[in-house]
Amino acid sequence: MEDAAIEKTRQRNIAGIIIALIFSCAVIIFFYIKSRHPLYWPRIRSFALGPLDTWPRKGITNFNSYGAYLYSLAGILLVDFLVLRERSAIASLLKFRKSERTDLVVGTASIFGLSLTIPTVLTGGATAFIPQYLTRWRLNFIDGIPSIYVQIVIWLVALDFFHYWWHRAMHQSEVLWQFHAFHHSATTFTIFTGNRIHPIETLMSVVLVSIPMLFVGAPTSSIFLFLFIRRLFDMAQHSFIPATFGSFGKWIIFSPVGHRIHHSDKPRHFDSNYGNIFSFWDHIFGTWYEGDDINETIGIPNNDFNQNGIVSDLVSPFANAGKVIRNKARRRPLYPS
Repeated sequence: MEDAAIEKTRQRNIAGIIIALIFSCAVIIFFYIKSRHPLYWPRIRSFALGPLDTWPRKGITNFNSYGAYLYSLAGILLVDFLVLRERSAIASLLKFRKSERTDLVVGTASIFGLSLTIPTVLTGGATAFIPQYLTRWRLNFIDGIPSIYVQIVIWLVALDFFHYWWHRAMHQSEVLWQFHAFHHSATTFTIFTGNRIHPIETLMSVVLVSIPMLFVGAPTSSIFLFLFIRRLFDMAQHSFIPATFGSFGKWIIFSPVGHRIHHSDKPRHFDSNYGNIFSFWDHIFGTWYEGDDINETIGIPNNDFNQNGIVSDLVSPFANAGKVIRNKARRRPLYPS
């Protein structure tokens, strides 16, 4: 037991040193880009600082309207409380356990537009300037569609397609799972749980979702409204509200129960229901949970998160991923036949 604790501490120290080196390299890269490639610097600065980059000239959240966001958030919390009472997000947040504290800290950072800060620093600004660089080859094929409604439908379907495969990759890659486990380590839903995303997972979403969507394009108007609605929809999904939406929820739009099954701590529910908006991707690719059993608890087996603070929870996946990579390297033959 003591040896295991020492080994875990050693791994975390190594991960901390690696992260410190990455941050140091990022600072050097930032200075280089600012002096040699000033065209990309404003975008990098914006990604790193979020709304703080324009404060106090503009508001300090990543939503254009304080009122719309706060009223919508209050509405979801109220419905959640009226339906669930002692199992509601409000009741869980008032208990203020470690899992709920993590939801609040990470969720607040996301609300304030800071979710890209760490990925931008870790990659030396690559998450900002690579998409900007690739826009010169943007196809933007939906721009030629005259109907804004058709544009929006195509954009949402494409977005959710890439999101499905990004999400599935985070589960099926043993290395990437170490970071996605941070999201699944929540032991209760608080509606902020949807924002409980590790920075490396955000980085992977840039690679597997944001960059491919550059070549799809975006609706000529109303995109921020639909991103806003999608964020509220994500909050509602991370709830114990017993809504299935019937056949509509099974075949078209994900329900809170459908996503709750994805978060289940029961092995029979594992590796299922990866979709974010649309449930038909899971039917098409064979990952929809066909059973009738609905879980009442969420989390992951052997949960080492929610014990030593949020910093430890953010650092430990690096050590765990490194361990997975080393184990895979040891198992690989030196001279494969």
